[in-house]
Amino acid sequence: MNAKEKQKAFDTFMSLLAGKQEVFHSPEGEPFIRAVVNGHGENYPLKKKGLFEDWCRHLYFVGTDVALPQVIFNMMLEQLQAEARFPASALPALTRNAPSSRAGVGRGHSRHLSLP
Repeated sequence: MNAKEKQKAFDTFMSLLAGKQEVFHSPEGEPFIRAVVNGHGENYPLKKKGLFEDWCRHLYFVGTDVALPQVIFNMMLEQLQAEARFPASALPALTRNAPSSRAGVGRGHSRHLSLP
């Protein structure tokens, strides 16, 4: 599968998922997906194996009549995990600290995360 075919399959799969899922993370940072299955929401941990993978393979096959290539599942899983763990609205802001008076600490270039 070349890069163009991978991108097309990935785009197809993401369009099949559109409106059927919501991603989020637990307070500990573990990514999850809330998928619409038979008209109701089900939560799955975003992991490589298990019910979520089975659901994805079913969704892709029903939508395309082709088995879901493993590489496309992996690409989608990485994308959804990132969206769940690092939502754009909750990205940390990098700020610059004032120079520290303690030797070797800060040096005026240290950065810390300021979470919303």
